[in-house]
Amino acid sequence: MSDVETLDKMMSNLLKQDAQLDRNIYLLTSEADIQYPGEIVPYLDEFKKYANFNLLKTHSIFVREHSQVTSHHVALLLGIYYSLASNGIPRFVNQSVNFFGKSLDSDKNPSADPIVDLRSCNIIKGKLFVEGVGILRGLPASEYQYIDYALILKPISSISAKKIELKLAKSNRPGLTKEFFDGEHFVIYDKCWFTTYQFTGVDINQVPNGEYDLYLKIKQANIEKILPLNSKKGISAQDNYMKLVCKRGGAPNECAKFKHSKIIKF
Repeated sequence: MSDVETLDKMMSNLLKQDAQLDRNIYLLTSEADIQYPGEIVPYLDEFKKYANFNLLKTHSIFVREHSQVTSHHVALLLGIYYSLASNGIPRFVNQSVNFFGKSLDSDKNPSADPIVDLRSCNIIKGKLFVEGVGILRGLPASEYQYIDYALILKPISSISAKKIELKLAKSNRPGLTKEFFDGEHFVIYDKCWFTTYQFTGVDINQVPNGEYDLYLKIKQANIEKILPLNSKKGISAQDNYMKLVCKRGGAPNECAKFKHSKIIKF
């Protein structure tokens, strides 16, 4: 038996044996939580024996998995904590309250306005690591196949040199859906996070010496846009021969800069 199973069984036994029923219990959960049927439902009858057991069950559109249950209800939880700290004991009607999120429609006329924000970068042993947000406003990306990214390196000084395109990967970031909610339309941006394949970086040792402007290419719903790679907070990375600089809150058309020199050390 694993440690987790041992602890689960121990907690279950303690709950069944507990005879001190004058307790205040607030259980915040959601049927969208993968743990709900196996780790919540089997114990509800035992919890109901307590004098002030409160089941708070959310049905918000912004709670679609386990990690979102608590974070979406910080204000509610703080309200309960503050009340208890002031000797005010919240008691919800019938001990059960369902919190329903506002019913929202999808964006029928998406603007596809771009949002690009480089949030992390590093250069390690000739590999470039980049991560960030790449969104076309109103276009949903609930599955990986709905969106594709590439990093474009466009030479600054050499007219004859060709641009270089490096394929990027995607990662799941459910918090993006809430972060970029426009207040009116429900659009899933879960997969709108660009990164490198399996977070292993892209090899830039073969990139010719020179200076480059960096762009992010986004392909989604038969739309392709090549956009300046920029960052709200400002970010940089370098090793002995390579350097990437992205100014904080630069102009919309201002790109991150990448410099490569196999001979001169920075």
